[in-house]
Amino acid sequence: MSFHSIHVMILAGGKGSRLRSVVNDRPKVMAEVDDKPFLNWILDHLHEQGVREVTLLTGYMADSIESFYGQSYREMRLLYSREDNPLGTGGSVKLALKRLSHQKPACLLLNGDTYFPADLSLAVNLQSPLANRILVTQVADISRYGSLQIDSATGIVLNFNEKIQCGPGLINAGTYILETEELLNVPFEAFSLETDLLRPLVSKRMLMAVKDQAPFIDIGVPVDYSNFKTMVSNR
Repeated sequence: MSFHSIHVMILAGGKGSRLRSVVNDRPKVMAEVDDKPFLNWILDHLHEQGVREVTLLTGYMADSIESFYGQSYREMRLLYSREDNPLGTGGSVKLALKRLSHQKPACLLLNGDTYFPADLSLAVNLQSPLANRILVTQVADISRYGSLQIDSATGIVLNFNEKIQCGPGLINAGTYILETEELLNVPFEAFSLETDLLRPLVSKRMLMAVKDQAPFIDIGVPVDYSNFKTMVSNR
């Protein structure tokens, strides 16, 4: 695979309910960090990785995103897939794939509220019989995220653990490579990516974990949004 042979998509439709106390006038991906939207940081990383076309999956306050960015960002072409009614993370991806004029075999999907500047080419070009992949990273405390159990010999994901444990461990870094056919074949129009696609893939031992120790920030709650702004200002 290469970046030219896969769709690159960013989930950008969330309301950011937990962030409302500090960001209440814009969608979560437009939360300001160092005088620019958080989404810029993700797009900049994709540009540096060589990506030249991105589809933004919009929903809540979609107009504000689409009017701000228009049809391009740096040398990247921007496409949009807007959901008029909430379809869940998986449903929004399936809708976008159905709207595209041509299909590619796989999709590189990123959460729009996480910053994880991993070397994406390693995951894309990984020589493995498993096309469905999830990027994971080691953190000091898994209690907020839950964790993943991985077969150390094969890298296959064996289980998703709930958010009841604490201490160090591997977590889902919010970046996936998923077969287009798998997404289109989910028998629902509205569905959760994790519950209705990833967990079934895990149960069939069809999801590969790719480890990367890039810095990981999820701005979904005020404290981590503040942490990311501090990290950026100290660079």
